[in-house]
Amino acid sequence: MSSIFEDMTYLRHGSNAGANLVAVNVKQGTQWTVAINGRPWDNWFDELFEYAVINGGVAIGVKIDNKWTIAVDGVPWSQRFDAVHNYDIFADGSVVAEVTDSGRRFIVRNGVEDPRLPEPRLIHISENGKIAWFNNAAGVGSVTVDYNTIWKSKFENGLSMVMNDNTGSVIAKVRSSGRITAIIDDQPWAHWYESEDTPLVGSCYSSTFLRLRRNNLSTFAVNDEIWKNWFDEIGSIGCESSGSITVAVQKDGLWNIVRNGKLVAGWFYDMRGWAINEDATLMATAVAEQSIIGTVSWRVVVFPIQNADGK
Repeated sequence: MSSIFEDMTYLRHGSNAGANLVAVNVKQGTQWTVAINGRPWDNWFDELFEYAVINGGVAIGVKIDNKWTIAVDGVPWSQRFDAVHNYDIFADGSVVAEVTDSGRRFIVRNGVEDPRLPEPRLIHISENGKIAWFNNAAGVGSVTVDYNTIWKSKFENGLSMVMNDNTGSVIAKVRSSGRITAIIDDQPWAHWYESEDTPLVGSCYSSTFLRLRRNNLSTFAVNDEIWKNWFDEIGSIGCESSGSITVAVQKDGLWNIVRNGKLVAGWFYDMRGWAINEDATLMATAVAEQSIIGTVSWRVVVFPIQNADGK
């Protein structure tokens, strides 16, 4: 249950290591703090800088006695600055912030200046502390890993990147001439795929996947193999320890589940969530069906995964 506050702003749900956390800025009197899952931090501040970021902890810019700093899990850094502009927290709990002090704008990591880093939104830090970011110069980009390793791969602007905490790999999605591919630890996929925009790149244990979009339809390429089926809409994406990718999909107004490119279930009016048993032979999902008179009813169905035929 949440406490009662005089004001609340910037409700935000966590991701990755903070997926079970919800943070909201709260006010009592003239002081502000962050409430996590309804419970406020012990320390209160004069002002908060927009919203909290959540991952391997919770961080937010805070104002104390006319100076700004970052509070992590409720505890402010000892360093103080004239302004805080941007910040992020990563799965290993590291916080990178862009700050200004004495008229100079610079980057700090965990409160200490690090002139080697670009702006915070470009930086990726894995749970074990590996750090990587996108370099861009004269319209050509590459990736720097752990400060001193620069990929030989060069590509156009428009890059996104993820880090696989299971394998330690750095994965970049790049675009050129209307096609996209993935580069894993400086090794590009063999194929480039047509795609109308620059959608999702992701990793799932041993697998890397790209979401593709063409002619207003979507599908996936997983480990450099494109799925045969294309869909009107992509819903939630599931990741199994085996590296299997499971996706909720919509086509012609109906929903289904695709696992490793094969349709597992029948087509339903709506579908919410799913669960897979330990040996990946059965899947359960909540589905909705609509009657002739328009009434919607929900039920749970169980499907044998091994019988998915991909039709």
